[in-house]
Amino acid sequence: MKRTTLKVSSTGRIPSMWETIDSQNPDSQPSQPKRSLPKRKDARLGTYSRSQASSSTSKPFRNIPYISQIPNIMRPFVEEIVNVKGDDRCGFRVVARHLGMDEEGHVLVRQALIQELRNHKSDYMPIYDTEERYNKILNGLYPPKCTSGIAPVDKWLTTPDMGHIIASCYKRLVVLLTLPEMGGVCKTYFSIRSAPPLNPHANIMCLCLIPDHYLHVILKEGCPLSPSCKEWMNNKIGEAENWHFVFLDRQNAFNELMSKEAKPPKKPTMSTIQLFVIILPLRKKRNKNLKSWNTWKKR
Repeated sequence: MKRTTLKVSSTGRIPSMWETIDSQNPDSQPSQPKRSLPKRKDARLGTYSRSQASSSTSKPFRNIPYISQIPNIMRPFVEEIVNVKGDDRCGFRVVARHLGMDEEGHVLVRQALIQELRNHKSDYMPIYDTEERYNKILNGLYPPKCTSGIAPVDKWLTTPDMGHIIASCYKRLVVLLTLPEMGGVCKTYFSIRSAPPLNPHANIMCLCLIPDHYLHVILKEGCPLSPSCKEWMNNKIGEAENWHFVFLDRQNAFNELMSKEAKPPKKPTMSTIQLFVIILPLRKKRNKNLKSWNTWKKR
């Protein structure tokens, strides 16, 4: 990927994370706006095929803006990446865009998720554990009081808390992609109570998490899928279990690719001898100082 040098008009200022990302993807719109003050395991509906996830008509993935923000193993399976408006409502904007609405439909998305969480509270309490956490997530779904400007942190979409709600509300799986250096892991969220629709492989919703922002990712048909999140595995209800069987092959394909992915080298650790060489002089120095102190006290 060709890198461009970011020119900042002001002096003495280090470019922000967003300016750095946008400078690496000059063909995309800016990330940040200017701030104005089958019921059996053997009855799978689909099987993974690399030919399904490849298309000769697709443009090379290296030319897709923001592709560097996608994990290496998933880059060949990306059709398109769309950068939504970066006002910290970006997660809800991605959902609205995926549903065919204008980005401003993020308010309608919030309303639908609120109704989902309130109407099925008993389904979500085993996941959230306490009333306090449930209320915190519910309050986070309500729109900020200020409709313009940047949304406060407690109003952001958080996939670990809300991925289940989105998947259950819209009856489709939600995929989260992120780089290891972001500190998170790629996950797939399924509906916690409903069975898969007739064509569960259609309309897969995918979000990519980058620093303080979400991107909308359109995946190729039949692509590998990240593992199911632990909370869903432990709290799925009834026919919802069939989601796992439908996508098991594609999740196994993801795990296989991950096992072949080059892992970053581990940081070298000090041997016992190295530690001894460092600690021994420090102890001698401490004992010498202590001896000098005791001699001074006797005077």
